[in-house]
Amino acid sequence: MNEELYSLFKELNPETKNALDFVFKDAPKMLLLIDFLKSIEAPFRTQKAIHHLYADELETVEFNTLVNRYHKLRQPLIEWLYHFFKKTGNFSSKDEQELDFLKYLVSKNQYLSTLQRGEALEERCWKLHLYELLPELLQLLIFCQQALYYKHLDIRPAEERLERALAYYFKLKQLQSLFLSGYSRTEESDYLQILNKIRKCIGADKKNPRFQLIYHYTAFSRGIMVSNMIRKAPHVLTRHLNLVEKIRKESPELPFVFMSLPRAKSMHNSLLALKSIFHFLKSNFKEAGQAVIEQDQLKKNNPNIEFPESEGGLRNSIRILIGAELFDLAWKKTLELELFYEKNEFEDKKPTLLFEQSMIHFLQFPNTDKALIKLHYQQITTYSAEGNNAALLAMSKAFIDLIQGRLVERNGLECLKEYYQQTNNDLDVDLMESLSQNIVLKNRLGIKATIQLMQKKAKEKCDNVDKLMYKHLIKLAKHYL
Repeated sequence: MNEELYSLFKELNPETKNALDFVFKDAPKMLLLIDFLKSIEAPFRTQKAIHHLYADELETVEFNTLVNRYHKLRQPLIEWLYHFFKKTGNFSSKDEQELDFLKYLVSKNQYLSTLQRGEALEERCWKLHLYELLPELLQLLIFCQQALYYKHLDIRPAEERLERALAYYFKLKQLQSLFLSGYSRTEESDYLQILNKIRKCIGADKKNPRFQLIYHYTAFSRGIMVSNMIRKAPHVLTRHLNLVEKIRKESPELPFVFMSLPRAKSMHNSLLALKSIFHFLKSNFKEAGQAVIEQDQLKKNNPNIEFPESEGGLRNSIRILIGAELFDLAWKKTLELELFYEKNEFEDKKPTLLFEQSMIHFLQFPNTDKALIKLHYQQITTYSAEGNNAALLAMSKAFIDLIQGRLVERNGLECLKEYYQQTNNDLDVDLMESLSQNIVLKNRLGIKATIQLMQKKAKEKCDNVDKLMYKHLIKLAKHYL
């Protein structure tokens, strides 16, 4: 990897080398590495780099620890350089980078170096079931063997491995195709048919961990989208999810369905999103919220990758974080939603944003920003809208009126009732109206009576989302006693 880094860096022109100082201006150690690369005139060993980068720590930190730090420091720079030269597409994996570097060595007629490095890469590819790389890698190695050892080396073992790699490669492509075909299938019969086809395709290779992962990930991710599957057979989906996580824990470097780095990270992100929705629909709000937090951490750890965003995904995250009572994080998500709307010029989506934020104002009460609420209330009452947007504004106004002690309009309550019915919830808006009236009239006995009715409702068999709303309505009511 040092030779690879050196070769890539030397291809940069002076202006780009200087531009790197700006790109990594907030990473002092990376700037030291860049200065080191500027200063050398030949390939270097790890020990030389460590003495330059960690001179002050050589006597206090174990050398192996410094080696590990250096390896972690080096990788983002290699990825940046590959992306800059567009040699392997958008931030490819280390193994894809290595294969590309081997092709670079072959172009320079360095066959022996290619064989030495290529054998190590082949071993890793078989271990991690990287069937996307093996056919091209083995063809490269066979070419180098022929060039170096013409008639003096039996290349049949390599040819047999190539034949086996091709068989796995074509099986993998079939499985990937079946995975993608499940996107539009939301009927249970279609879902079961796809799983049967996957099992048939895997055949005798059912113990192959890569194929197992594809099967269980497809079963879970597609099962989530099947109508009533979560309510009908949650234990089946839980089993598939648990097996996905078990395989990933045992083989953390094993690719998901696809191998390329952006796609692999994106699929990990998708798994966490599906996991959060799955737990939320099962009313496991804490686990759902944790999955959203892990999503954010994944994005933070991979700043070079553009993860796909959608309105539905962001709004789901907001609702899940609200369910987990992580209101500060939910608020941050509304700011991401606002930015998403601005990027895509969704000017008519302002009422949606105000509704999400007004709900959080209500749930955070009394720990709310009065100035921000005043601004939002002004936007709610001055925005002109029709249809669904008008209903969103009416619900937003209802939440703000309630926490500020104003009489809640019946229209807003009816819109809330309809909204919660659409999500299979049964919030009693008549109790909300009664609470609002008693707060306006400063009727302490009436507020206490309403609290008792809400407590009774919350103890009844109702959805956890309803219980969350009653919990915060009771908290608000007690504030006005």
